[in-house]
Amino acid sequence: MVPRLRVLRSVYLPAAGEGWIARKVRFDARKGLVSVLEISPGALVALKDLRTRSDIPDDADARIQAVTGEGGEGIGLTFVEEGEENDQVVAEEGDFKIVVAGELADALDESVLDIRATEAGVQLELRERHPGISPNEQP
Repeated sequence: MVPRLRVLRSVYLPAAGEGWIARKVRFDARKGLVSVLEISPGALVALKDLRTRSDIPDDADARIQAVTGEGGEGIGLTFVEEGEENDQVVAEEGDFKIVVAGELADALDESVLDIRATEAGVQLELRERHPGISPNEQP
């Protein structure tokens, strides 16, 4: 039997010489408290805007999942009406959620989904989390 995962709002963890920061965590019966993929406020806004501009239904949620393409396996994003049973909610604002496919949850625990400005416009990027800093407080 696979243990059920439960997402907590946030806990405060010591930040390397910076005091305390809030981190979203989930409880895993085997590991205890585990950090989850963090979503920066800019990424949340960008995904909500993409949903609106793309004529995707207002009740659709963003889902980060494994994809296979010409270049091999990778991580992709889609909008879904309903997530799957093992999906993990990593961000929620009003009626909009960002979920991670269950099979990717552990692999993305120490990552941040953020935005990056480019000549072509704003792009989403998945990067490693800087220890002790939340996506709201970049170095």
